[in-house]
Amino acid sequence: MQEVGAAWYMTSLTTSPVLVSFVQFASTLPLFLFALPAGSLGDIVDRRKILIYTQISMLASAAVLSVTAFAGRGNPFNLLVLTFLFGVGNAIYTPASQAIMPEIVERCEIKSAATLNTAGVNISGAIGPVLAGFAISLGGPALTFLLNAVSLLMGIVVAQRWKRRVKPNALPVERLVGSIKIGLRFARNAPVFRSLLVRTTLFIVGASAIWALIPLLRFEMGLNALTFALLYASFCAGAVVESFIQPMVRRKWSTDTLTFASTAIYAMATLVIGLVHNYYYLAVALAIGGGAWLAIVSSYNASAQLFAPSWVQARALGVYFLLVFQGGLAIGCVVWGEVAEFTGSSLAFILAGVVLMACLIPASWFRLAGGEKLDLSPSMKWPAPTVIAETPSDGPVMVTVQYKIDPENAEEFKRAMDAVRLERLRDGAFRWELYRRLDDPGLYQEVFVLESWAEHERQHARATQTDMVAENRARAFIVGGGEPTISHFTAERARRQGAEAEQP
Repeated sequence: MQEVGAAWYMTSLTTSPVLVSFVQFASTLPLFLFALPAGSLGDIVDRRKILIYTQISMLASAAVLSVTAFAGRGNPFNLLVLTFLFGVGNAIYTPASQAIMPEIVERCEIKSAATLNTAGVNISGAIGPVLAGFAISLGGPALTFLLNAVSLLMGIVVAQRWKRRVKPNALPVERLVGSIKIGLRFARNAPVFRSLLVRTTLFIVGASAIWALIPLLRFEMGLNALTFALLYASFCAGAVVESFIQPMVRRKWSTDTLTFASTAIYAMATLVIGLVHNYYYLAVALAIGGGAWLAIVSSYNASAQLFAPSWVQARALGVYFLLVFQGGLAIGCVVWGEVAEFTGSSLAFILAGVVLMACLIPASWFRLAGGEKLDLSPSMKWPAPTVIAETPSDGPVMVTVQYKIDPENAEEFKRAMDAVRLERLRDGAFRWELYRRLDDPGLYQEVFVLESWAEHERQHARATQTDMVAENRARAFIVGGGEPTISHFTAERARRQGAEAEQP
């Protein structure tokens, strides 16, 4: 309702395609700007509190927007600012709300839960536009904003009633900046998660055209509030239908096959929207596109849940959903608005469909197969360090792991250590090296550095079962099957006064 009301309100204030497309831009830009801090907050702050306070902020934005519209004081600037502020609350809310899924369902149920969650969004997306059409007819866009504020009030009540179980943690709470760095380090050093980010970027480049340019059909086809809202509803209705079909399709097709086929269908639907000018054909094309949209988005959402361990869940989702998905959507909306300004909306839709088809080629190089088989449950098999730092903030901390191997197995050992390198870096280390002793070709020393002793203790808790498989593969090369020698070092800095005293 909020999206339809804002789009209708903007088209009532101006006929500029750029300003109309900026409504979607203002809504999604905060998701891009606040992606990293929002994801970090979702991992280090009680997620239940985040859900409550962000919905309060969104309620305030919707209420002010409603009052402004009822008073007839609205203008494009006010609408964009209030839409942006609403988006800020949504940006901080989203990673926390997505990250609670593994807390309430088993890992084997995440795909179904992600589909159900996306279907729920699209069911509301099918009902909301129709209600918005009636609300606009009865009381103008101001009434839709008011109803949105009421719905947020109900969401606050639900979050307030949730009794979340918080696991005790003896380690100090991560700092915001440090946790952002760790989140980015994880995304950069998790190969399958990185493939997901590339695939999402390639898809959203062309997919954003429908979201950006649908409001322009109001002018081209002379739609009233209800028929305009029904176009939004047809897109979401197609997604709802797909949610019932998808479980059967998932049993037969892999994630890669499903997303490739759905992207091709979405591209063809986008082409049809640009080529036909019949209202009913447009509604059918949007419904088909909506079904493909749900198949793609729910598959990628489930993959993001499955490819990230619990300790970095909200940060990973912040990078995927906010920084890449919603950020790409925001940028894409501006780009396609500019394209439509010069070429018209019909040609812009056609170009978007062509871009989507072209992006299937590079997307085929980044497969998601194998990510679903990862065992990301905590291994808790790292031995506890035999030393204790004076304070958790002591650092940087250097850890050395010494391996004695048969020189004939050196190349295989180094390949095994590549997986260990990625594990150390995504679990908290900011530097990693493997050294070979010059006078003993069978002696290797792994060296990795972390920012503090507390961060190394967190690294112990972050190691997953899949990480241990990589470590065991490397340790299997140790002569005699023994354990490597592990040492810990913390940085020491000479006192400045003492250094000056030693000078002649």
